Amino acid sequence: MKKSIKLSLLILVLFSFNVSAQTPGQAEFNREQVVRQSGEIYTIDTEDGKMDLKDIEGSPFLTEEFKPGVIMDNSKENSAIKASLRYNIFYDQVEVQYESDLKSNLEQKRVLKRIDTYEYLIEGKLFKLYFNDDIFFDGDSGYLEVLNGEDKKIVLFKKYYQEYLSGTSAETSYQRDTPPQLITNFTYYISKDSGQTFSSIEADRWDILDSFENKEKELIKDFIKSSKFKFRGSDKEAENELKRTIFYYNSL
Repeated sequence: MKKSIKLSLLILVLFSFNVSAQTPGQAEFNREQVVRQSGEIYTIDTEDGKMDLKDIEGSPFLTEEFKPGVIMDNSKENSAIKASLRYNIFYDQVEVQYESDLKSNLEQKRVLKRIDTYEYLIEGKLFKLYFNDDIFFDGDSGYLEVLNGEDKKIVLFKKYYQEYLSGTSAETSYQRDTPPQLITNFTYYISKDSGQTFSSIEADRWDILDSFENKEKELIKDFIKSSKFKFRGSDKEAENELKRTIFYYNSL
């Protein structure tokens, strides 16, 4: 499904927007980065055809609302643009809404072009495009949330993904129809070479220990024990303990 989605996005590339309504820096960003401006943002492609989001239980977005964000170009010095952003998990893309649109009461959302020199900071969460055959389709790319600095010995990443479940019709008058659903999940990855290769890791004591060599394993084991980490509770609590464990290793 992903390959067909990428192809359809490529075909839909549009550069029809009012440059004069933007600031000079924003206008340059528009020409280079905006892929399309379309109502199709509010639909998804399924095996049953194109479906409107209002007919689906669950959201394709990490957050439904646009959040304060920053777009950073790593190929240029001091290049950063403030914008309202949100991450679309289902299509694995970043969307932008400009202040000029809001002031004009426009409800247009624009999808940003996939370029690996750009990073997106969305309400404190850092997203960056990576190419890796083990995580994504052969020769494909995808966004990962970077949970710690890329200059560390071990970098911790989070990959969001969604499963689409078709709706079902009630078989008896005592049952109800089940609407189609989008189920959000995620996987953690670590990289020991700044994002060249990845290996999955769970917020689990034994899985974490298996990710380290013998000498390192003993140090991490002692740290987890002394910190009384259980890797239980909410996803946020378990993730925080995983992040603190990786932070400890990077401090050695």
